[in-house]
Amino acid sequence: MSIEELRGISTIFCLIAFIGVLYWAYGPSRKEYFSNASRLPFEDENENKNVKGN
Repeated sequence: MSIEELRGISTIFCLIAFIGVLYWAYGPSRKEYFSNASRLPFEDENENKNVKGN
């Protein structure tokens, strides 16, 4: 296996990993989580204490 083949395989692997991260971030299963997170700055401080992670 030459260096050119290794570079090609690594490029394809990085592209697949990038697409996987995009799917994870924008997939339908994460929509509710990000929707809730986007409203956090506008909620009352007392309500934020009930949110997971605070």
